[in-house]
Amino acid sequence: MSGEWGLWLRAFRPRPHAAMRLVCLPHAGGAASFYRPWQADLPPEIELLGVQYPGRGDRFGEPHAEALTAMAARIAGALTERLDRPFALFGHSLGAAVAFEVARQVQDRAGGLLLALFVSGRAAPADPGLRHREPDEVLWGELARLGGTSPELVHCDELRGLVLPTLRADYRLSETYGPAPRPAVRCPVVLCVGEADPEAPVAAVREGWLDGIRGEPTLRVYPGDHFYLVPHRARVAADVCRQLGLAAVGWPSTP
Repeated sequence: MSGEWGLWLRAFRPRPHAAMRLVCLPHAGGAASFYRPWQADLPPEIELLGVQYPGRGDRFGEPHAEALTAMAARIAGALTERLDRPFALFGHSLGAAVAFEVARQVQDRAGGLLLALFVSGRAAPADPGLRHREPDEVLWGELARLGGTSPELVHCDELRGLVLPTLRADYRLSETYGPAPRPAVRCPVVLCVGEADPEAPVAAVREGWLDGIRGEPTLRVYPGDHFYLVPHRARVAADVCRQLGLAAVGWPSTP
């Protein structure tokens, strides 16, 4: 692959004849590989693409992005290189804000090919904060608080040295993002949240996204905390498939 597509998008199991694509955007500190296990839950009609932000995975040596809107523009540009089939966007936490901004920037070029936007574990498009300025110990404690990393890894000094710069850069992206005036997202929007998420309470998720989208979103509440989608991956994938008019692998879609 070449151009922006090859720079930003990772197909873990290429499906060149798939009817559609599911483009997944990771959380703060995360990489495209976070979504690799999802491929086992998706039917052959869906090709899974993970978005690889700079500064991690096979882009580890690159500088971190400085602004979320600019990074979203690059991702939107990558997607428009291959508007050969419908696609949906799924973003978790930081990835929810990135996916929202990508949807806003790509929808006019993609037209009806943008099937749906799934935003997960985030209370609103604009959520300013100052945690990216906190001392290392405080910022690193976010990993334990949100439950996305095993206790053994949280106490690993080597991992801390590798991950903390990326985590801080991602929190800065998330906490300094403010959507510029732009038409609302027009495709169907699904809000996904864990019922005990300390970062994104259900009520805040339900109300916070209304200003940035057109129409009434669908709300999906799952058992668990901020990283509910790890233990309930198959259920989330089934609901994504159902929204896209397909049946998932091995899990009945909820009504």
